[in-house]
Amino acid sequence: MPCSSYLLFAALLYVVVSEEAVWTPDTIVVQYGYPRSASTLQWETLCTLVTVKLMSLGKGSRPSCRFLASEPTEPLASFSVLKAHRPRFDLKALTKWGRRVMVFYSASRNDDKWPGAIVTQHFEDVSVDALGSLKKYVKIFNLTKSEENRATYYLKAWDILRLCCGGQQSLANRLRLHGCAPLRLPEDPLDPHCDYYNLTAVEENHFDNDVYKYLYKKPYHGRCQKQQDLIVQGLDLNGEHFETCAKLIQKWGTKTDSTTSQQGSEQQRRQKQKTRH
Repeated sequence: MPCSSYLLFAALLYVVVSEEAVWTPDTIVVQYGYPRSASTLQWETLCTLVTVKLMSLGKGSRPSCRFLASEPTEPLASFSVLKAHRPRFDLKALTKWGRRVMVFYSASRNDDKWPGAIVTQHFEDVSVDALGSLKKYVKIFNLTKSEENRATYYLKAWDILRLCCGGQQSLANRLRLHGCAPLRLPEDPLDPHCDYYNLTAVEENHFDNDVYKYLYKKPYHGRCQKQQDLIVQGLDLNGEHFETCAKLIQKWGTKTDSTTSQQGSEQQRRQKQKTRH
């Protein structure tokens, strides 16, 4: 983003964010972050927290958690939690119906900082501990201990499924399903360890969670296994076709992934040799 555009947008963010950073039911919550910055994690966290508050308040309504691609032309739904990668409009427009707006930001530590963001979630932190930043939201959403525990329990299962299932699951697990050498060593905290879990059981427990039942009309039984089968058959992120392990790492990996993948390949080779002997 050009510097001038950044400064303008940053200034707008500062204008629309309330000085009193405490969520109320009429607040519009906006998650802003560049793609691949764990923006979905922060958005899901915010949606979950609003859901938990609505459950406690007995509102009987689900939050409107959706992607915001363009400036809305009519009043937003109650309890809106919006996700925006690169808004092409003035976020101040969201206040024209007289509602407060709170903006949350996801980024790498090397990215530009956004003045006025209520919470900045750093990719480097949540890569190691996805729920470690949850404490930052306790005061903002005025969470009781019971509400915090309820949100944590729901998000733990959601995060496992995020990394190990679905069309946008972790690179490490996609490589594993494609039969490639491990991307990371087992002791690496960044490894999602998807092979440790009974994912069908995690999925079923997630569907049985009271937060899930409040948010969604029906579960999608067996979706995780179906998506895993598609990857084994040769599909990859967003339905693209898998070519080679090296190309996958080159396209989606970080600067250190090539090195750790080589270490994994060497470890795998040694293990095979040991098995032969």
